[in-house]
Amino acid sequence: CLADRIRCNWVLKGISTTPAGLYQLDYDTPSGPAKLTARSVAMTIPAWALADLLKDKVCRGVCVSREK
Repeated sequence: CLADRIRCNWVLKGISTTPAGLYQLDYDTPSGPAKLTARSVAMTIPAWALADLLKDKVCRGVCVSREK
């Protein structure tokens, strides 16, 4: 059931990629910090909110940090 997989009151704090090319998502949740790993991510938030999460990334299929 989809309702069992929806998480309310979770705030996405960061997104990165793993060496295997998966996405790692860092959240603040009512129960404390949590990490999820996924093959794909669908963002359903306004672009201005997503911009802060991706400001240090360049997306070309996979997001890569611009930090040196």
